[in-house]
Amino acid sequence: MNGQRRIPRGFLQYDMEFGGRTRSNLLFVPDCPPDPSPLLLALHGGAGHPTAMARMTRFDRIAQTERFLVAYAAGSGPGARRLNWNAGGPERQGWAEQHHIDDVGFLRAFIRQLMNEFLIDPDRIYATGISKGGMMAYRLACEAPDLIAAIAVVGATMVAECTSQPHKVAVMHIHGTSDQNVPMEGGRGRFTFSGAPWPAVRSGIEYWRGVNDCANEEFEDERDSGVHHFHSEASNGSADVDFYVVDHCGHAWPGARRQLWQRALGIKTNDRFDASRHIWEFLKDKRKHLVRS
Repeated sequence: MNGQRRIPRGFLQYDMEFGGRTRSNLLFVPDCPPDPSPLLLALHGGAGHPTAMARMTRFDRIAQTERFLVAYAAGSGPGARRLNWNAGGPERQGWAEQHHIDDVGFLRAFIRQLMNEFLIDPDRIYATGISKGGMMAYRLACEAPDLIAAIAVVGATMVAECTSQPHKVAVMHIHGTSDQNVPMEGGRGRFTFSGAPWPAVRSGIEYWRGVNDCANEEFEDERDSGVHHFHSEASNGSADVDFYVVDHCGHAWPGARRQLWQRALGIKTNDRFDASRHIWEFLKDKRKHLVRS
């Protein structure tokens, strides 16, 4: 264990070799986990790392009560604390993408390794992420529906292209109207890394509404907390698509304390909307739709 990582209490460092690199992941296991246990895969943003993701989202608080495992996976990069993901798409603007890192392969191997060591429910494996981690979650929905039952994305957009036959995966997306890293309408924002032109958030949401055979109608629910909820119910099964629009929120995880870089750039969040709690409420009853071969 590397003491410089300042691993939070109750967490385990889980190192794994893949592709000639060691990835230092974090794992939270609740007291007396059920047999089998749900698994939540939490993916940090670009230039992030697992410890920062754990402290920001605090899924461990929910996991301890709701009794599920949380695996904070590590991307790759030139340093230990500035990691990234190869989320697919035409823009090779991150370290992992420029070096053609097989992150889908890594996450498959990571999940299977965890399944070898813990009794995990294969039909209740979920992925969540922010920014580039959210884009990676979308890629998992495209390329690993045999493993992933549902995803929940914050401050991201779908850049991967589902080239094979798509399969149903429930999707939840949370986005701030003032996000200038990944603008909701697409394109380049004031803080977009390397000036990458992002696809519009709605394009990914509409794609999954089609794949999941959701009803044409969307029901908007304006909340007192400044959040608008668009719900698309799947016609068969639980592959719903939920879209939460957070007024005046920038590139941040709603409900979390702002990080130093966010305060320096004047990026606002919404502390009245607990994204982590809402994400788990959406995910926890979802089951995988694609039968394993």
